[in-house]
Amino acid sequence: MYERDHLRREIAKTKAFDYIYQDIALHPLHEFQSMVAENNAKRKREGDSDVDAMDRDDDDNNDNNNNNTDLSNSANEHELMLNRLRFELRERKRLKADQDALVAIKQRLLKENEMKKLELDTLDKDLESLVKASLPLQERLGVLVSRKRDECLEAQNLARPLFVLYQEVLTWNDLNPADSILIEIVGRDSSASMEVDRANKADSNGAPSHSANPSNQRNETSLRLQFYTESSQKTSIVLNFFYLPKLGLTIVELPTLNPSSAAHSPLKSTFSLMNLLPDDNGLESPNPANNNSRNSSKVFSVKESGGFAYHWLQRLSGVVFPHLLPLPDGLSTGLFEFILMAIRRRATVLEEIREALRHVVEARKDVLRSKRADKTLGGKVLARVVGWKDIVDEDNQTCINGMITIECQKHKFVFACELACTYPNTAAKFSFVEHRGADGGDSSPESVESINDLLHAVNNAPQSELIAHYDNSGSESGGLLALYQLSKLVACVGFLVEGGNSFNGYY
Repeated sequence: MYERDHLRREIAKTKAFDYIYQDIALHPLHEFQSMVAENNAKRKREGDSDVDAMDRDDDDNNDNNNNNTDLSNSANEHELMLNRLRFELRERKRLKADQDALVAIKQRLLKENEMKKLELDTLDKDLESLVKASLPLQERLGVLVSRKRDECLEAQNLARPLFVLYQEVLTWNDLNPADSILIEIVGRDSSASMEVDRANKADSNGAPSHSANPSNQRNETSLRLQFYTESSQKTSIVLNFFYLPKLGLTIVELPTLNPSSAAHSPLKSTFSLMNLLPDDNGLESPNPANNNSRNSSKVFSVKESGGFAYHWLQRLSGVVFPHLLPLPDGLSTGLFEFILMAIRRRATVLEEIREALRHVVEARKDVLRSKRADKTLGGKVLARVVGWKDIVDEDNQTCINGMITIECQKHKFVFACELACTYPNTAAKFSFVEHRGADGGDSSPESVESINDLLHAVNNAPQSELIAHYDNSGSESGGLLALYQLSKLVACVGFLVEGGNSFNGYY
């Protein structure tokens, strides 16, 4: 009885013993059978059996040399498990050998790559020296390879909408090499890296701003374009484009004219791009998300941002918001060329009027004489323009405003002149400021009434009649329309001082 119980305990203990092979991850039986069948077919062609191969790998089972090649169908479960273990050992040895071979190849390739990297680093320095040495030759031959390469590298720092605009300009330059636009990327900052999504993060690369609203702060990297007017290769137009990351808007500052006579010009050098397309004034955000009255921090402001968010500019930047102003017929393509030509026409108009006005003010003479005035006055000059002073209006920078002084027989008349952004499609508007008589006194009510009649005649003079009387320049742009109005104003002032009281039809 005692021996029987002892044997039973030993049998149970043996059955409960955890063997190492139970922790080995073996191929499933169906995979093992499939792989053995494939190996058997291969080894039969080579004159070897799967068992022989496994027995050679198993030093502990040298006596188990049988000729049974069908390992997967062994009736003995113990023998089947041994075959599976031998097969697993052989597979792992084979895979380990393959791994060691691949690691050796990897180490060899890494060593070769390191050597080639050192060679390339040395080559980069040699190429940089070669490029620097070739800069004078590039300038002389007009092959600006280095400048274009540096420009492309800097362009990667632009916000994505500005980069799209940059690509538009490059396309124009490729198609119009004789009328190319000078590109300059201002404010290099590698942290900008064309990321529009940074709008929702802290604006660490925002340009310094006096705005109390951080949403109107600009990206530091901007795009500056410079090109010439239609009438002169000496007068250039400068446009500065910025991106507002928190509002998702592209804006442009007031364009600047840089003529050779800028220092002597009586007119300011900036002008407006309002209404290049109908009803597009750039004063409100085209992005519907910025027009939420409940969130004042997301409101666009021209004054705080320092630029205008025109609808055409958003299209050229590749950003198409819902409810953008529709394009005129035929402008679905060629928008960039249309806007470029419109800006040039407006700048040409400003250039013409400022040059004519500069000549008039510096010469201190009558502006233009009509044939009727010469015949009526016998060539006598009654009034002259003696001065112009710009009016700086921070709240309205889209118009050109000035104070013009006309002198006639010791009388001085001061008028305000306003050129709207749509000039010359809309005429200049003159208004009375003050009159100093020969005795130094102010105007009487009667003379003020006469001056108002005079201004009505000047401001409402038909454009065709003004051109018929004063246009001797042959200009097709209409830029001298304000000068024609000023000529009539000067003539009417002289007529008023001489005692005239009817300005209808007088020139």
